[in-house]
Amino acid sequence: MVKRIEPEDKRAEFELAYKRFAATLEQLLPGRVSTQHINDLRWLSYIRAAAKERFEPHKKLDISDCGEKVKKLISDHLQAKGVQQWIEPMTLFDPDFHDKVEKLHSDEAVASSMEHAIRLVIHVRLDDNPVYYTSLLEKLRKILEETRNDWIERRKRLQAFMEEVQSGEHSEAEALGLSKEEYAFFEVVKKYLTEQGDTEQIGAQPEASGQQGGRSGASLAGVAREGRVEYISQDLIDLAKDIARDVAEIVRENYIMEWVDNPAKTDAIQHAIYMLLNRRYFKQIKLDVRKKLVQPLLQLAKKHFAVLDTGDSQRGF
Repeated sequence: MVKRIEPEDKRAEFELAYKRFAATLEQLLPGRVSTQHINDLRWLSYIRAAAKERFEPHKKLDISDCGEKVKKLISDHLQAKGVQQWIEPMTLFDPDFHDKVEKLHSDEAVASSMEHAIRLVIHVRLDDNPVYYTSLLEKLRKILEETRNDWIERRKRLQAFMEEVQSGEHSEAEALGLSKEEYAFFEVVKKYLTEQGDTEQIGAQPEASGQQGGRSGASLAGVAREGRVEYISQDLIDLAKDIARDVAEIVRENYIMEWVDNPAKTDAIQHAIYMLLNRRYFKQIKLDVRKKLVQPLLQLAKKHFAVLDTGDSQRGF
């Protein structure tokens, strides 16, 4: 029954019918309602709560719009032993998530729970690293499309993908030697450099303190494509890492308390980022791309550096 109301339009239709039914019972309780109708309300409340847990675990179950008599019936039923354990929200990082999922009775139910747990992680963390988590969302969509009629295969592939989601961002950042904040900057920079195709000297070392030098990368290609596969050069990756670290450092250097909510202070950080890109990377990146990078980098700075952490946890997750 939960599966039947997975589409949003079906859930909206169910929600409307449920509220009408609950309102009718509220008017008739206690004397003019049969036990069968009370049990129907309890059962439908269970389905409603289970659907909320499955499809919208980030939202709290709300029964505040029900009448007092119906509200007590629902509350007593959902708190009963044997019911609550089935509708408690499952998140991907629960230590017993795997055990909870395995208690479900079908490949379809297991796959559906995995899918929505993954979606919740992406939804919650999207603003932290938009490029990375958007790429995960695309991977999820591809898995769902390719396993449309095969629940066993979908369960298998989602299991593997779930493990990637659980460790992915941290592992990727660690492998690159970047903090969480720097990794978010890195993903944005890499995206713009690869998608725009406007890098002129990928691989050239950024200028330090106005000095000329470094290896020339004029002949190096940043991105190579073979069919649908995209290969990104190590030089481009190194350049994106350098920019990510420099942006994080320039934000720290120009940090002022409450800068995110003060337009003048925000403009100062924005200008500092722009000048950094112009001074150090004008040979590697064309002007129009440098300009396009400023806003996404600024938004990430607002997210990760609203309050400056001066301790060792700067580089942690």
